[in-house]
Amino acid sequence: MTTISQMRDRPRAKPVYLVEIALKNSGPVLYFSDRNIVVGGQNYEAYLNDLSGIEDEVRRLSTEGLNANIDLAFRNDKYKTYNYLIEIGDTYPFEGAECVIKETYLGDDDLPAQSTATLFKGVLDEPGDIDLMGFKCRVSSSIYAKDRNWKQAVIDTTAYPNAYEDVGAVEPMIYGADVLVPALRLDWGARTTLVNGITNSQTTGIELSDGSRFPSSGAVMIDKENISYTGKSGNALTGVTRGASGTTATSHGSGARIWESKAQYDSLLAGHELYGVDKIYAEMEGYLLRVTSGVSSIFENGKQKLRATSQINVMPAENIEVDQGEHSHSTPSSQTRYPTSSSHSDTYGKVTWTGTDANVRDGSDLTSLRASRESVSYDDQARISVGWPAYAGPPATAVYIFVTHESYLNAGPDSNDYIRAGGTQMNYDGQKVTQRFEWGSVPTSLQFTLNFADASVAHMEIFEVWMEVQTDSSSASPASGVAKTGGIVSVDFVERFHAEADGMKDPDGNYGGTGSLIERPDYIMKHFLVQKLGFPLSEIDTASFNMTGSSYASAITGGYKLGFSVRDKIKPSELVKQLAFECRSALKYIAGKWYLDYIPDAAPAIVKTIGKGDLAGQYAKFKFNKTPILDIANDLTANCKRNYSKMGSETDWLLTAKASDSGSQTKYGIYPLDLNFEFIRAQAVADHVLAHMLLEEKNPLLSVEFPVFWEHFDLKPGDTIGIDNPLFDAKKFFIEEIKRKDAFRALVRALEWWG
Repeated sequence: MTTISQMRDRPRAKPVYLVEIALKNSGPVLYFSDRNIVVGGQNYEAYLNDLSGIEDEVRRLSTEGLNANIDLAFRNDKYKTYNYLIEIGDTYPFEGAECVIKETYLGDDDLPAQSTATLFKGVLDEPGDIDLMGFKCRVSSSIYAKDRNWKQAVIDTTAYPNAYEDVGAVEPMIYGADVLVPALRLDWGARTTLVNGITNSQTTGIELSDGSRFPSSGAVMIDKENISYTGKSGNALTGVTRGASGTTATSHGSGARIWESKAQYDSLLAGHELYGVDKIYAEMEGYLLRVTSGVSSIFENGKQKLRATSQINVMPAENIEVDQGEHSHSTPSSQTRYPTSSSHSDTYGKVTWTGTDANVRDGSDLTSLRASRESVSYDDQARISVGWPAYAGPPATAVYIFVTHESYLNAGPDSNDYIRAGGTQMNYDGQKVTQRFEWGSVPTSLQFTLNFADASVAHMEIFEVWMEVQTDSSSASPASGVAKTGGIVSVDFVERFHAEADGMKDPDGNYGGTGSLIERPDYIMKHFLVQKLGFPLSEIDTASFNMTGSSYASAITGGYKLGFSVRDKIKPSELVKQLAFECRSALKYIAGKWYLDYIPDAAPAIVKTIGKGDLAGQYAKFKFNKTPILDIANDLTANCKRNYSKMGSETDWLLTAKASDSGSQTKYGIYPLDLNFEFIRAQAVADHVLAHMLLEEKNPLLSVEFPVFWEHFDLKPGDTIGIDNPLFDAKKFFIEEIKRKDAFRALVRALEWWG
């Protein structure tokens, strides 16, 4: 039996196209050709009038696969029980049908080779130019069709009836390790404001600005007071009980924030199961605070969520700020220290004290120590003192004191009235706040002082005090007394939760090992193509993916690892293209199979040398050009490690890599190029990729184009070739593009290797 490879070596062999179409709606598979022919035991019927535009174009540097430009023309003859072939499409649509184009060859005896080669795999567009004689269908590439059919899940009130704040946001997808991301709010209850101020005993006239989303009965939180109710009249609460659930009834001003009090508050971290969830943070007034209890990660209904109870335990975030430098540096260590002693006193014993000393260090900012006085005729001074154990850690580079307090001072006739932390003035507007004070050294004690004169009305209420000590050493051992938990903060005041997440995990052993974290680039690309886009595993070229994966693993210490979250609407083809680009790789879909090639720094061995005798036609020739001078880039900057949990004026990126070439700059001038690496999280990976890009971009490169007869050509994009030409026969070229112009000829474009 003659094979297609043997036929291709015969000068007079004639190619024949074979088209296989799997119709939609569980329809039959159509086997067509331009003649009735049997190949490999399969009968192909003569319903194919013409096939034009078959080509495969893959750009190696951008890894960009363009949509096909293939047209199939069919005879509209009777087909089985249908009077016209087009009629089968009424039941089993042509639109979206998978189409595979193959070829075989006929010998001198017009007998075909009994094997085939796949040239293209894609899907059919809608039929057109329909008449009694025939019709046409355009064929789209598979990845182009995946782009058109791609749909991402979003937060909506159908899937999440109680969603409100983040409706319309894309359900996140996370790959890799230690990706700090904000969670989307799925069910945080209703929120509004108070129309008019209320007293601490008022039970009627509690009117909400908008009560439409609040349940007909339940409870609300205003500041730190829980208020239950049994009904609503318009926007007004009825059947009110003040100071519910062990809270204290207090007065509230007009415009005070009101939240629905719930047993749990759900947020979405990812629209899939995560490998793990590490540190959880609460976003409060533009800061991230570390959550120590009250919020847990759960996997429910195929989604990874954060579930908070009505109260959470938080502490100041540690090591959230990352060095913004251009290269890797040691990250400052941060120690959080809580007081181990506290006491109170006043000058004349005339101050009213509420609470206990331990309330300022008990891990709860719902409890406090309060000093207060009314307007009476005496001067006085109240003091609340706290103490820490002696500091035994590395030298401090910064010391911050945090105090959560609510203080008020109606300045009397004496200009010496004040409320101070140490010697620094504190806020005294009567609002509960957390203030941060910078200290010159690590203190062992601190005194909060309320000083007032005759006729003053004042109070000083301290809820919680802590200290943060920053050092140069990221391996600093915590000093004694730093392991205590933080204060309990009502969930009302939390704007959003954030968490450090480890992303997708291998479901079946095809992406690094069953149950393992997917973070190596080849595993990520393979998982996305198979699990997210629906390409069969058989269409992944195992050899090229394995070889490239080995290069990723050995390229640098620790290997190539990515970490990112998909939080916006994407086009799949652009995502996989960018993934490959950021890993100095070429990802190609050729003849129904995905290939992944790692691009080395130096040219590999030549696969084949092309001479004039290999060119298609008597007057065919090599055409040489140089890449434009404006394509040079010799001063490269790349941002990486996206800051998904950006707070306020923080930068969008947490790391920066740079690469430049002085020789190129002296020779050609300075040509800068700025890039954003969306998926790289490690400085070493960014540096390694950028250094490689500099090799490619720092000098103009030679390009060559030439036509060859297809039956003599067995190369593919990415292969390294030599050119038998007196001018450039010492150079190596890699194939960037192969265009199949017709059944006999292909146009090849190749670019000079830089090393």
